[in-house]
Amino acid sequence: MQQQNIKPRYQVERVDEMVEETHHVRENDRNVEKTVEVPYGYNVYFPAGHSMRVRDDAEMKRLGFDRPPELIDQDTGDVVGSTEPTSLKRNVQHRKDASARRKAHTNATDANQGS
Repeated sequence: MQQQNIKPRYQVERVDEMVEETHHVRENDRNVEKTVEVPYGYNVYFPAGHSMRVRDDAEMKRLGFDRPPELIDQDTGDVVGSTEPTSLKRNVQHRKDASARRKAHTNATDANQGS
């Protein structure tokens, strides 16, 4: 019997940090760049291995990430429940680490080496 590949539709992580952003502000009929400090917001992780930043609660609600995620059968796309069995964040980090390891093993080699 084949094991089902079931994961949550998404996973949300709140990040309690401040970050600097460059904003463009209109002053004296000109656009001026200003650096402002803003709350980071949230990271949202997805089962395919990607993630996104959502800046505030209003945007979380607009995107629908303010509700508990559904469990999805990754092979069929069927909704199978609403509890969270695995960490999508861990999946994203694992893929990033694996990609870095592959890149580390594919560096160019000098053809004249050892001559």
